[in-house]
Amino acid sequence: QYQMRIDQAISDMQDAGGSFISNIFPAPKDPFLSVARHALGHTIQASKEIGQCRYCWLLEEDCVCAQMREQAALTCGPVQWALLCHPLEFMRSSSSGKLLASVLGGEFLVFGVQEHEDILDKVLSDSGTRLLLPGDGSRRLKDWLSEDQVIPSESVGTGSGSPILTLLVLDGSWDQVRALERELADRRSAMGQRDPLPRIRLDDAAVESFHSPLIDALKPGAGKGRLSTFEACALFLREAEDCLCVPRGTWKEALKGLDPMVRVLQRQLQLPPPPGEALELEMLIAALRAVACTAPLQDGLRRCSVCGAAFATPLRMRDHLGGRRHCTAVAMQFSSEKGL
Repeated sequence: QYQMRIDQAISDMQDAGGSFISNIFPAPKDPFLSVARHALGHTIQASKEIGQCRYCWLLEEDCVCAQMREQAALTCGPVQWALLCHPLEFMRSSSSGKLLASVLGGEFLVFGVQEHEDILDKVLSDSGTRLLLPGDGSRRLKDWLSEDQVIPSESVGTGSGSPILTLLVLDGSWDQVRALERELADRRSAMGQRDPLPRIRLDDAAVESFHSPLIDALKPGAGKGRLSTFEACALFLREAEDCLCVPRGTWKEALKGLDPMVRVLQRQLQLPPPPGEALELEMLIAALRAVACTAPLQDGLRRCSVCGAAFATPLRMRDHLGGRRHCTAVAMQFSSEKGL
């Protein structure tokens, strides 16, 4: 089903123009979401040019699709998943949200794809849908269940009338997630549903004690107490084992689905041992990151010649220039040339 949704997205972008399409809802207020179709079309074309696999979003020589097919979709009991991907997150190689569909069997939806938005509207109108997102008004699973003993649901996409908790997950950076959240609130309002979508959050202690191998691969040493989108879903399943009859150990099996992608990213981002004193290198890296935000940047760049990073859209190059990976590569190159 995940591959079918990806194929739908690519086909939709090839067959239609770039303007926002909706017969019911007004155009999104967010500037990026309002041009979602343009962004998706550009991303898809760029991913072809740099040689990305359309399903795992890694470069074709690093494709892990064969390894992913070896792991069958896991059973999550009464929990049903739906992921909404921000258009700027689509095809991002380090994005973990795509695993929600391939590993946990959930719906994979991309904002801006017409067929996907039709499914999204059904998810939003389902009385059993909850948003997995911290913030004002969010409750832990056990607190929510103690107050709402019955989980109503229309079982979107299952063809079954059995009670199911549908968890909607937003995928993207925090700013992108907030933009999607505001758009969903506007859409529900247009559908006549004035109340905000109920939200569930993870247990704070569980998040603080978790160590993310994916974030560690992207930013060495930064994985403690932080979560990627997919890891957050896995931790929810751990909490659900005791109160929603989710098969025990499902969350651990789910996290194994991250391993192939993490290994590729670790290999891609691996840097040789820093020359000279580590403290001097760190000071140089900090100085580079401080000035990177004002460095001149040529429009349209999608590949970094310093550290080899490649992007599906040039919009990510600015963030990359100020990131630790790029600044470390620049610092090491400088140190090597100066013989430090």
